[in-house]
Amino acid sequence: MIHLKDLGSFESVPELVTDIINGNITTLESALKSGWDIDEPIQIGKYSEYHTLQLALVMDCFAKCTMVGRTWRRFK
Repeated sequence: MIHLKDLGSFESVPELVTDIINGNITTLESALKSGWDIDEPIQIGKYSEYHTLQLALVMDCFAKCTMVGRTWRRFK
């Protein structure tokens, strides 16, 4: 079970969500180059979908990494 702060608990989440939360910049950049549309919501669970920015803000990982233009940047 994966708990996403105020969003709820889920049996599983897409790997992309895990990469956003963990600040895995390399994988996120690779996903962008492979055609991932950062503006499209990500389906989590049966009835929930969230935008990348929403996930980053709710999980408080926006301070770790953020999108600058179309490039991910890590902040310490």
